[in-house]
Amino acid sequence: MFFRLEEGAWHGSATESLWAEPVPGGRFLLRNSPFYALEPLRQAGCSYEEGPGRLLAVDVSPLADIQHVYSLLEQGEQAQVWHFEEGHRGHAVAD
Repeated sequence: MFFRLEEGAWHGSATESLWAEPVPGGRFLLRNSPFYALEPLRQAGCSYEEGPGRLLAVDVSPLADIQHVYSLLEQGEQAQVWHFEEGHRGHAVAD
């Protein structure tokens, strides 16, 4: 599957390709992680490990701006790139 990317974005690419397979209901199961969606998390000081399917475990460095990371995670969720759940938070977060 190919997706057009925002023109003039930081990465300079026009498209991103994802490996996917059709599943019932006219949907697709992604078989890899969107590279350009994850790069902002890396730039924000995060690392990640890929698990089975679309599972990612994201580690946020203690030096990272946690508010910025949360913003990135929320933006990805709103764009339906991922769904995120918090397993453990070691950072203080202002409400």
